[in-house]
Amino acid sequence: MGAVYLAQREDTRERYALKVIRADLIGGEEELLRFRREVEVVALLSHPHIVRLRDFSFTTATPYQVYDFYEGGTLQSRLQREGGLPLEEALELIRKLGEGLAHAHDQGVLHRDLK
Repeated sequence: MGAVYLAQREDTRERYALKVIRADLIGGEEELLRFRREVEVVALLSHPHIVRLRDFSFTTATPYQVYDFYEGGTLQSRLQREGGLPLEEALELIRKLGEGLAHAHDQGVLHRDLK
């Protein structure tokens, strides 16, 4: 329902992940409501293994969400580039993912789209 871009503040040079609703969905009330609910849910979550929501707006021409940006690319691209992870690293990654998911579940959030 959205696209994610790398954004940078001009004044501080800090980088963020900017999520915008797809242009073809902007006029749809149901899509906008879903985009708004996503913000409401993410705002409940504060955990070191869950990306932090920094800002959002539904009043601009293009609704957006701003998240912390983490260097390094996706796990999928790394696995394609390097093959499997060393066992200890894979176990640590699974532990962190599990902790983040457990926190979300404790807040009543069921994640349907893990990446």
